[in-house]
Amino acid sequence: MISPARIVFEDKALLVIEKASGITTTREGAGKGSATIQDWAEANIFDEDFFRNQRGRFRERSGIVHRLDKDTSGLLVIAKNQDAFANLQKQFKERRVEKEYLTLVDGDIPREGSIVAPIGRGRGKYFSVRPGARKSATNYSLLKKINFQGKTYSFVRVFPQTGRTHQIRVHFRYLGFPIVGDKIYGNSNLPFPVRLFLHACRLKFLHPETNTCLDIAIDLPRDLDRYLKKLDSST
Repeated sequence: MISPARIVFEDKALLVIEKASGITTTREGAGKGSATIQDWAEANIFDEDFFRNQRGRFRERSGIVHRLDKDTSGLLVIAKNQDAFANLQKQFKERRVEKEYLTLVDGDIPREGSIVAPIGRGRGKYFSVRPGARKSATNYSLLKKINFQGKTYSFVRVFPQTGRTHQIRVHFRYLGFPIVGDKIYGNSNLPFPVRLFLHACRLKFLHPETNTCLDIAIDLPRDLDRYLKKLDSST
């Protein structure tokens, strides 16, 4: 079984993990019996006696400050105490956390741009750009174009300015460049099988206790890196 998380940074106030693809972040919305990062956190981070005495959102979320989609891999922040949790959630809510993702999209995307389009809930778990929905903004810059069998794919760095559910996936679909491997909003006509090509690669925020800047970045995971190289080297 793939390990659900890898610790990237840890101190007495928080830790930053790399979540594997295919793992739900919290138990809320997870299928019955499904393993979650929340289960992993309770088993690996918190002393049982300490955690038993906690209350409120910190306990409900087991210190998990924000979420990633089940099929998205990458960086997640987990607070170890109530004060750190409240501080970090406030930074996310006030959009003071810088977030970066790496993705591969279907099509020849312009070199850089901003997608400003309101996102709202559609049918069931689906989301879409809808008039009157919540304001949402995503910036991006092109890293590389890959041509394969007469088609162009674009490897892109993404900078979400807001944090709506499925925001990056919906915005790139709306722009006409769905994310490769996206079974909900994407294009299933792929040259090789691949999971959702979306990875949260960088977080920059203030440490909740020291107020110093933490700038944490990780590489593309092995499976996505292999896919990218395979696509790029194939003829």
